[in-house]
Order: sequence, then C-alpha cells, then structure tokens
Amino acid sequence: QNSTRVRTIMIRLSDDSPEDGEGGAMLFAEQIFIDGRPADIRPEIRGGIMREGRYEANGNAQIVLVYDLTRWFYIDKNGQPVDASKFRKVAFELVLANDFKVEVTSNAQTNELGQPIFLTVARAPGNIKDATNQQVVYFEYGLPTANEIYGMTFELKDLAGFSVRAEYDVNNRYRRFPNPNPEIREHSVSLDRSEAWFITIQKLAFPWYAYAEAFNMDPDYSTMMYICREAGRIDYENKYENWFEFVDDNDDQDRWPDWNRSNINQRAGNEEERGVEVIGGGVFPGLDENNDLVPDFNQNMNYQPDYEEPFLRYKVDPPEYLFGMDMNNNTVVDRFENDEDPDYPYKKDHRGYNVYVGVEVLRGVKLTLGHLHEWMISQDRRSRSNYILLTVEKSFPRVGELRVFENYRRVKDNIPDNLIQWAQLPGTKASMVAFTDPLACRDTEVNTFYTDFHYTGLDRFNLIAKFKYETYRQLTHQPDLRDYSDFLGIIGKADYTLSVKGVSLQSRIKAMLLRQRAFRKGEPDRGEFWLFPSVVGRIPVFEGGTLELGLEYTNFNDLTDRPDVENFRGLVFAVQLSTSSSYMGYLLTSNVGYRQDTRYFEDGSVKVSNTIFVQIFAGVE
Repeated sequence: QNSTRVRTIMIRLSDDSPEDGEGGAMLFAEQIFIDGRPADIRPEIRGGIMREGRYEANGNAQIVLVYDLTRWFYIDKNGQPVDASKFRKVAFELVLANDFKVEVTSNAQTNELGQPIFLTVARAPGNIKDATNQQVVYFEYGLPTANEIYGMTFELKDLAGFSVRAEYDVNNRYRRFPNPNPEIREHSVSLDRSEAWFITIQKLAFPWYAYAEAFNMDPDYSTMMYICREAGRIDYENKYENWFEFVDDNDDQDRWPDWNRSNINQRAGNEEERGVEVIGGGVFPGLDENNDLVPDFNQNMNYQPDYEEPFLRYKVDPPEYLFGMDMNNNTVVDRFENDEDPDYPYKKDHRGYNVYVGVEVLRGVKLTLGHLHEWMISQDRRSRSNYILLTVEKSFPRVGELRVFENYRRVKDNIPDNLIQWAQLPGTKASMVAFTDPLACRDTEVNTFYTDFHYTGLDRFNLIAKFKYETYRQLTHQPDLRDYSDFLGIIGKADYTLSVKGVSLQSRIKAMLLRQRAFRKGEPDRGEFWLFPSVVGRIPVFEGGTLELGLEYTNFNDLTDRPDVENFRGLVFAVQLSTSSSYMGYLLTSNVGYRQDTRYFEDGSVKVSNTIFVQIFAGVE
C-alpha cells in the first residue's frame, strides 16, 4: 500500500438522498492542510451548480474537487523545502450544509484499470434541505489499514419470568497517509468510529407474554476489511480477492456462505452458491423444519429450488403461497429474503424499537398486538406499523391438523428494502435477479389471511389444502401505486401409497392457483394455474439398492394473457438407482439417474431437455 506517492486527491460531494432531487450537498468553503499547515492549493472544481456564491449538487449531480499536491511546497524549520515526496499528513476542512455525502480518492486508490475508487468519509444525518445544519467537516486522507471491533454482550435467562439479551459494539476504522519516502518511518493515522447495539427484554407469565427490543446500527458500521495481494496491491472494487468479511452472508443458513471470496473460510461451496454473479445459481432462504442443516427449499443441494424441480415440487411449495411476517413491508416474507449483506441482527443505518404483548386466549389460540417504529439515520425515512396477529393451531385426532393465521397491519413505511431473489417465468430459465422494494406501504392497510389443513384420517393417504389471501389498501393516494392490490394463492394436493412386498407405488396430484393484482400502475397482473399429476415407484433390486421410476405431467395456463408467458403441457420421465454401503466406518450413498423433460407449447414448438446425474454422499455411521 505504501508503494505509491500521493500526487492527486479528489473529493466527491453528492446528494445523500438523490431520489428527491433537492436539498443535496451545499459547499460554502474548502481548505487543505498539509503537515498541519494551511496549503495554498486551489482545487479544480468539476460539476455542481454555482448559486449565490456556493456550489450545490442535487439529485444525481456531483461536485468533484481535484487537488494537485505537486504544485505546492513549504519550508520546514531547518529551512529546507518539503514537497509532495515528503508530505506526512494531508487533511481537509469543508464547510457543508444540507444532505451531503463526502467521498475521497487519490492516484493511490484505484482499481486494476487505474480508475479511482471513492470511499465514503462523511455524510449528513437525516435529510436537511434548508441549510440549518451548516457545519465544518474535517477529515484526514489515508488508505484503509485496519478494522477493529470490540464490545460486550449480556444475557439473563428466566429471572422471575424475564429474559434479557444485549450487545454493544464499537467499530474503529483506521487510515494512514502513504508515502514511500524512506525518510518517513511513521505515517499519520486517522480514525473513523461507529457504534452498534441492541437490547431485548422478554416476559412470560402464562397465559400472557410480552417482548420489547431497541436497536441501533450506525450507517458506516463495517465488518469488512480490504486485504492486500502480493506487493500490497489492492483493488478496492474486487470483492473476490480484496475483501475479507468478519460476518458472513448466509441467508439460507447452509454450510456455505452466499457470497464468493478468495479466502479459504469464505469460499462458497459451489459456483452457483457464489451470489448473483453466476446466472442460474441461487440462494433459497426459508425454514429447516427437519433440522438436517439443509434448507427445506433445496434438500438435494443443487442449483435451483425444489419447488421448481419435477417430482420434488409435489412436497415443496413456492414461498409466495406460504405465510410469514413481513416486518420491513417490502412485500416479501422476511424468512424468505435474500440479500448481499452480512447477517447482522439488524440492518445498517437503522435505529428503532419494537414492542408487542400477547395472550393465549384458548389452548392453541394466541392473540398478539404490537407496534414497530424504526428510522434511517442518514436519511429522513421512517417505518411505523401497528399490527395484530391471531394464530390458531389445532390437532384433531384421526382427522388432521388445522392452522390459521390472521395478520392485520396499519403501516407508514418509506424505507426501501431491496433484495436479490430467485425468479422464473413459466417456460423460461431462472436466475437470481434484483428485487426493488415497490414501497407499497407508504400509508397502507395490509391484511394477510392464511390457513392450511392436513388430513390424515386414512392410512397411506394424505390430503393437504392451503389458502392465502393478502390485500393492500392505500389510505392516501399514491401517484405510482394502485389504490388496491391483492394476492390469492391456493394449493391442493393428495397422494396415496400402495406397498406390496417392498415394492411401493405412489400416485400424486397437485394443483396451484395464483392471482395477483400488481402494486404499481402499468405493471401487468399475474394469473396462473398449474396441475401436476404424477406417479412414483420404488423397487428394491438388491440389498442396499433401490430402483426408482417416475412419470409427471404438467399443465400450465396463464390466466392473464401476458405477452412474455406461453401456455404449455409437459411430460417428465425419470429413473434413478440409489445404493447404500459401508466403507471404513463411512456410510456411502450414491444416486445415478436420467431425466427427460419434454414441453409442448401452444405455438406448436417442442422443447426437450435430457439430464444425467451422479451424486455421492458420505457420512459417518
């Protein structure tokens, strides 16, 4: 890092809330200090608008200050000239106002192509637009050299029914001014500090229960450090080779991090697990109800979710049909969300609290009332919601199990929570795509009703029905949103298994209906009907070996006549040989098989795909 002499420093000023197009960075004055002395270096100013003696950058506009350090020198106390080859410390004072963001770079801070990479050094809290926050922002220039986190945790369990968890952390990020001159043995150090904390309190006093939490994550809190290649080279944009994360991103909670890093402890398990850089791969968050440390949406641990794969999709349902809480109001159930951020307990740049109280009205029937309020620290964005949750979970002997969830929310939320989600149009190849929060809950009533019933009254026969209906009603008119949006999802499936002398034959049928009215005006509605009848047979062929055969039919109909979606019929045939054997204390399981998937589209075209697969698993007996 110390191999390049700093000759040019660039400061970029921008609007920290560019979406509103106003109240951006306002520059009144600037001054550069070199080795503690005011330097007579006037920057070249690029961009911005000069208005009433000051520069402004609103919306996507930027102001760039370019300082050429080679044009100035000073005389030290020994009467010797000191030029850029001997500078030890460079600092800046900027008089700024409104919603500013300050980033800095130099000729020593570039990517592999030599292009400058800007790193943030300061930003204004909130979204002030009337210049009442005019202030002097002071910072020293340097390259990142260390990241330090220290803190403490506290936990108290079941003291008179109370349980408490708390954590407080301080994040120090160090920078040093580089200069390869051998006369300089100590480099000037500067420090940025951020904090993160939370506290949760829980009280149980049957049939009552209560919970409260408060939290804070500073916007610049970071658990990432830049690491050097050979000879100290850093490409600040290269996440794969030059970023090290203290906290992993593992939204699906499997054995591999979701992102791809060259460090041995942060390398994803396969190419498709390496974030969204690989088209076709994916991360599928959800539950692990069977506690096998494998996501329930991807039990075979391959490159696509089980609810998209033939035969497996009978048991696994798409997450949009299922119930879950959406506390950040981005229209995606929280436990199914995937992003590219470290797995902090709360999001950066957020501060707030959440409180709820509940009671078990009857056995298996719970009622919960709560209030959530959080806000962004660096921007004037807030989320407030009052919510009610009614849950019913009943088991009826010799009949089955019933679950009912009713969740009503009154929400005012303009905080964007964008994601990276798996998406697939029927009949097309899927991939991880960016999901943009539609901000559908700026002033909204949201109601979600969900119920499912699993009938188990007959041996070898299962019947499952699921119903979800969700509505969004805008309480104030939004120019880009419909006043009313809704989602209807219905799933019905049944199977019967016949077994004779170790040979089993299971017939199955599954139907799914989806109707969704889009949130934004001009966006198409969705309407889909799927039908999956199938039959699966299992035949033991030798000790430890099983031959499995399957045939599945698919009938897809688009109910809204979308131009990019075509109806089709499909037929899938599969055969698989599974073997299990012991070897030196290990249990080896292998699957070898073949699958043919044929689809017949309305325009007369036919698409055939053939797959041959081999899987080998080893476990300790």
